[in-house]
Amino acid sequence: MHFLDREIVARCDARRAVRDVSRRTNEQDAPSPLERNAVCSPSEQEESSMAITHTDARGAVARRGWVEPMARAGYLTKGVVYVLIGVLAILAVTGAGSGAGEIGGPETAVRTIGEQPFGQVLLTIVGIGLFAYAAWRLVQAIMDPERAAFDGAKGVAKRIGWGVSGVLHAALGVAALQMAFEGRTPREGGSQSWVSEVLSWSAGPVLVVIAGAAVILFALYEIYRAWTIDFTRHLKITQMTPTERRWSIRAGRIGLFARGVVFVIVGAGIVEAGLNARPGEAQGVGGALRDIAQQPYGAILLIVVAIGLVAYGVFQAVESRYRRIPTRA
Repeated sequence: MHFLDREIVARCDARRAVRDVSRRTNEQDAPSPLERNAVCSPSEQEESSMAITHTDARGAVARRGWVEPMARAGYLTKGVVYVLIGVLAILAVTGAGSGAGEIGGPETAVRTIGEQPFGQVLLTIVGIGLFAYAAWRLVQAIMDPERAAFDGAKGVAKRIGWGVSGVLHAALGVAALQMAFEGRTPREGGSQSWVSEVLSWSAGPVLVVIAGAAVILFALYEIYRAWTIDFTRHLKITQMTPTERRWSIRAGRIGLFARGVVFVIVGAGIVEAGLNARPGEAQGVGGALRDIAQQPYGAILLIVVAIGLVAYGVFQAVESRYRRIPTRA
């Protein structure tokens, strides 16, 4: 077995052993509510109450059997979108496919899907899948089945990020269905629209700069996850074959790093828009890719980043199959 495989499996086994011991201990030694109230301090009682609340939330999620298949369908759809973003960028740079490629973001990928044979059917499937992913993110943000609240400020940031992700993917799902049933073509420029609106407020520039800084922090966290292989703790690593495990980790590292680079550029553009009060400087994923293409050796850089985005899409497919979806208390 590969050294990295042995290390990952060892980590998973250790976590599973600790979790099993903790569960048995809790089942055997947990005090009754009356005993807990008698011996716990007010602060400890509050912490216990929080734990019970989160257990109830996880139980509520567990009672909804649609959550896990919904999440897995969402990850797979998101993966398809990112693979398309990367492939279209590569085709645009190399000139392959008779000029079929285009440098753009998720909206471009959705539009390309709609232009294919049976485009309406494909767009409907993609739109439903994007709504599924959005719903899963909102479940994470609101019901917190992964217990992010116990991580303090970091957990709050995660839940806010999940909520924002849910809203953005729901909007993309709406765009897909509008193209399918109303013929509306999705357009990029969503970042410029909301930045322009916020800049019209009295504290708008400050809020835009804060939003851009938050995007940069998120991007750096993605790069951190790629470097530390932190993402493996959410995967059912021990259910994979050694080959699946090895390539899943490679796809995750390459994909998260590439996505982090793209979102650093996105965040920097939003910060500049706030500092200069120019909405046009804000850009999404497509704008970031076009910026990369305009740099020295831009074609090579863009191909490298685009391959990374394809890898990220593949990693989303891996998550669709092997991610731990915590739907049980």
